[in-house]
Amino acid sequence: MVCLSIVVRKALRLRDFDYSSNGAYFITICTYQRTPLFVGPSLDAARAEWVSLPTRFSGLLLDSHSFMPDHIHAIVQLIGCPSTLSSIVQAYKSLAAR
Repeated sequence: MVCLSIVVRKALRLRDFDYSSNGAYFITICTYQRTPLFVGPSLDAARAEWVSLPTRFSGLLLDSHSFMPDHIHAIVQLIGCPSTLSSIVQAYKSLAAR
């Protein structure tokens, strides 16, 4: 007999909300399997990529952020930014991974 389990995940986003609209957003970005990657030189590189995001995305303001060994908390503001919050986070993940 084979037992299958179905994992139901809680939705992380509001269903009909436009995440490209102006406003302040609190975000958390976690590393894969909560691996402590943000330590030593890699922390400096990840932070440098984070603070450079407003040069890549006009209309993006970084209010505050906190790097932990396995995740980041941040408050960002979109003010007339042509990009979505999702595309900004995706770009950061790609840049930080390099």
